[in-house]
Order: sequence, then structure tokens, then C-alpha cells
Amino acid sequence: MPRFEWSRSGEPNPPPVGIPALVERWGSDTAEAHRVIQGENLAVLQALLPELEGQVKLVCIDPPFFTGKAWSMKFPGLETERHAFTDSRWGSVDGFLDFLHRRLVLLHRLLAEDGSLFLHLDYRVAHYARLVMEEVFGADRLLNEIVWSYASGGGSGERFGRKHDTILWFAKGPRHTFNADAVRVPYRAAIAPSRRDSFHEDGMVAPDVWEISRGRNGDGATGYPTEKPAALVERMILAASNEGDLVLDAFGGSGSLAVAAASLGRRCISIDQSPLAIHCHRRQLSTMDVPFRIELYHGDIQLGSQTGIDLRPEQGLLGTQFTLCGNVVPELDGWALEEVGPRSGPLKPLWLVWREKKDRQPRMTSDPISLTGRKPFLRISAWTIDGTMFENLYELPMRD
Repeated sequence: MPRFEWSRSGEPNPPPVGIPALVERWGSDTAEAHRVIQGENLAVLQALLPELEGQVKLVCIDPPFFTGKAWSMKFPGLETERHAFTDSRWGSVDGFLDFLHRRLVLLHRLLAEDGSLFLHLDYRVAHYARLVMEEVFGADRLLNEIVWSYASGGGSGERFGRKHDTILWFAKGPRHTFNADAVRVPYRAAIAPSRRDSFHEDGMVAPDVWEISRGRNGDGATGYPTEKPAALVERMILAASNEGDLVLDAFGGSGSLAVAAASLGRRCISIDQSPLAIHCHRRQLSTMDVPFRIELYHGDIQLGSQTGIDLRPEQGLLGTQFTLCGNVVPELDGWALEEVGPRSGPLKPLWLVWREKKDRQPRMTSDPISLTGRKPFLRISAWTIDGTMFENLYELPMRD
């Protein structure tokens, strides 16, 4: 068969060093907790192999598209932006394909024998990526070349509008999960009453052209650049996994896959190098009442010092309200309160608030809180818009 060649670096992957270290723990620390890992994904994937080789049911990845751009995230209300990721470091298509191939090889090893992988790209390199995927998985493992068709963007007076991306779906082995009834869509043509018994009452199985609106960049749940709509990632998860299955995203970005997986009863591992991306995960998962862990693989832990943030209490009929005061963190994005002892454990906030999109800061006064009086401190946790975490302890009066 024809052979696809590109200039490969030939350098071996650097050996893994240790395992991801726990930075934050939210909710119960159980095997069902979702994992959000900050680190370079090639190194993280290698570090996960001894623990998870052959155990991941579904991989969904949305890597950089070889755009040559540096992407930033804007923050309405603050008139500021932060660097999110760079898509211009490859130098050539060969460099990009080498980058992609190394990660696909590791993801293939992590997949279960009946697992599958969705790879999302666009017109720039999708045609090359299919051949790379065929080398790693085998040409006979292609299940679908999906066209995601959307109405926004891509217009031009010099060519047809570019209104679609490509999603390649490959299976690892001869068997794979496909939940046809979970991804049915309405029939496009009217059905005569006399023929309705011949058709499924919930519609037809979705074809390989997915018409799902994408909105404008920055209009999603987080405002992270290149954020994908929930309906898109939910369709992949529903089609190719079952409740309780482990799904993985090696380019976590805005956290769309992690949020969708959590809402659909799957376990998720999401990896990204950007502290901003990790904060998008934290922001969303913290409001979902699901346990999750934030881990760090060989990098700088994004922790601020104890800055003198303090609380001013006001007793009311329904409990105590606390106002954040003292040396308040600049560009504050959210804060939480939790009753703790001298040795604090996982974050289980009594109260948590995040800044609304167009506000300059979150609410600075909590709802009324009922304290047990059995623990000596309130832990104050605060996060900036780029995810730096600050903590302090407020001493509480103890009851007899």
C-alpha cells in the first residue's frame, strides 16, 4: 500500500520522571474523582502509562490546528486578556505531524482494546493527520470521517466559505462501543402516516455530517479561545462510551470534554499545560458537585502567598455573613469559604462564588453561613483570573 513519509525528528521521548503531584482536591477523594492535570501532555501521557495502559475507553482530542497564531483569552469587564496557548511553534507541517504522531502513539497504548479516539482538526492538516492516524491505528480502523458543519465564520469573496471542521474517528481494535440510540436526530423528511411504523420514533442515527452551531469565539461557557460547543463533545461521548467509562482529553483547553463527561456520568482525565486552561476546568467543575483533583506534572505550582486577605463577619438571623477584606487579590475571579481544622483536607466549600463575565470582581459578601462551631478556622481560598490560588485562615470563636 502507499506509504506516507514526513521528516521525523527521530529523537526518543524523554523518560517520565515521577507521577503528577496533587495540588487541589475538591470533594471526596475517591477513585471516581475526575483528574485535571497541568503539564506538557507528552510527558504526562508517558507518566500515566504504568497506571492506565489499556484502560481508557475514549479519547477526544482537539489539538492546535497549525494556524500559526498565538491565542489569548479576553475577560469582559476587566478590559484585559491573558495568553492561552501558542499554535506557531512547529516551524513546518513536518514538525506538526511529528508532534501529533508522538502523542497518538501513546494515546493508542492507553486505549482499551475496545476503545476509540476522535481527532478534531480543520482544512489545514486534517488530510495529513488521517494518514498519520492510519499508520498508528491501521487503515481498517477508520470508523468515520465526520464533517462538523457550522454557519458562522469562514466567509470570503475569493472562495467558498470555510464552514466545517473534520473529526476523524478511529477504533483501536475490531470491537468498539457505538450507542446508536443515544445519538439519534430528527428525520429530515416528512414521513407519511402509513409508513411511520417502519421508522424509529426517536429519529435516525446521526449521519457523518453534524450540523451544530459553534457560536463566536469567546461566547462559550468560559470565553476560552477555540472552546467547542457542549453539543459537539456530548455527541462523541454518548456515542462511544458508557456511564462509568474513563475518557481522556490530552488538549483540555476550556474543559468542555471534562464538563460533558462529568455531566454524563463518565470519569475523565483532562490534560493541559496552560494555567489558564486549568482554571477554566476548576471554575466549571467546582459548581457541578462532582469530586475532582487538580494535579501538577513537573512545573511551577500556581500558588500565591498568604496575602493578608481577611474576613469581616456580620451575624444575622440566618447565619453569619462574611465580607472579604484586607489585602484583596488583584483581578479576583472567585473565592470560597470552608470550615477546617489545623490540618485541612480536600476543598469542600461551605460557600463559593465566581465573578460573572461582565463584572470587575465577584460578590465580596457571602450568603449567610451556618457554622458548626467545632472547627477553629475558616479557610479562605481565592483565585485570580489566570488561576493563581491564594489561601489564608480566619480564626473562629470556638463553642463550648
